[in-house]
Amino acid sequence: GRVPFLDKEFMDVAMRINPQDKMINGERMEKWVVRKAFEDMLPESVAWRQKEQFSDGVGYSWIDTLKEVVNEEVSDEQLANAKFRFPLQTPTSKEEFYYRSIFEEHFPSDAAALCKQGQQNKRKTKHEKPKNTKKCIEYKKNRTIQQENP
Repeated sequence: GRVPFLDKEFMDVAMRINPQDKMINGERMEKWVVRKAFEDMLPESVAWRQKEQFSDGVGYSWIDTLKEVVNEEVSDEQLANAKFRFPLQTPTSKEEFYYRSIFEEHFPSDAAALCKQGQQNKRKTKHEKPKNTKKCIEYKKNRTIQQENP
């Protein structure tokens, strides 16, 4: 989900809706409940348009633009030295470095990097406890507090 769909009150309402009413069937398309809720506020062509893949909806040029921005913002030297700035879950591409830099500006704690499910942290069996669970819980708790008190 995306903001505002992560709002706690919205989630509370959404979870109380009968799951059958949220299912796609011969009469209802994807996101039918949301479309129905906003059909009086949006033009019909918007409220009931076919859902597109993200790239189809915004156009393909955004990928090229993103690559240009990342190459302007992150130098080869910065990427080569990424392990010094980000010793935990070190970014391996300029794009990763760019996103990680933005994230770090807003959330400077290492808790997110410590609970990222990288190759070294993936569970081996369904019964094995995920690594860094305490750190993940701490990170999620801090995120919730930051979202509640901007």
